[in-house]
Amino acid sequence: MDRLNEIFMSVMDDSDQIIKESQNAENPLAILFRTVLEEQKDTCGKLIDSLQRKEQDFKTYKKEISILFHDDSIADSTFRAWGRAITWQDESEAEHVNDIDLLFQRIKKNLKEAAKELEDQFGQETIKYAVPELYLPKTQREDGQ
Repeated sequence: MDRLNEIFMSVMDDSDQIIKESQNAENPLAILFRTVLEEQKDTCGKLIDSLQRKEQDFKTYKKEISILFHDDSIADSTFRAWGRAITWQDESEAEHVNDIDLLFQRIKKNLKEAAKELEDQFGQETIKYAVPELYLPKTQREDGQ
């Protein structure tokens, strides 16, 4: 559970960093992904609190886990649309978009690691409706399980 705590703390920090680095963007897509990242940060905080209370039942985490992964999916796709629009409008912003993209990639990597940790601790059958298949190791998806 300590590893999950570290992962969720990292996701929370990266989400906060993205919000700060994009705070001057007034594009509706930027506002949308920042709003989703705020929810993602709050959800990570709730998960960290539950982990610190040493909750052992997955049902305690299920709702927040589901929200966390869903938020990542929405924020990532919205960020990509914003990045394309910004880069198309002003090529000088491409480096800024790339910097933020690196943070999104790190969040995705951390959530894939969290999915593996959750699977190891609770089993694939328990997490299958909370953790999207996209985040689970490829070997499992290829086996059709």
